[in-house]
Amino acid sequence: MTNRERQVAELVAEGLANRAIAARLVISPRTAQGNVEHLLTEIDVEWADPF
Repeated sequence: MTNRERQVAELVAEGLANRAIAARLVISPRTAQGNVEHLLTEIDVEWADPF
């Protein structure tokens, strides 16, 4: 797992939505969404994004 994936995983675990993750990591919401989707695919989790 990359450093960024760890950061995203920690923020997801805190319950943050993609917009909040984006703000924390100073990235676009679309990039945050892609990072979350990649992370969840990598750990084989099915996720319905309610955000």
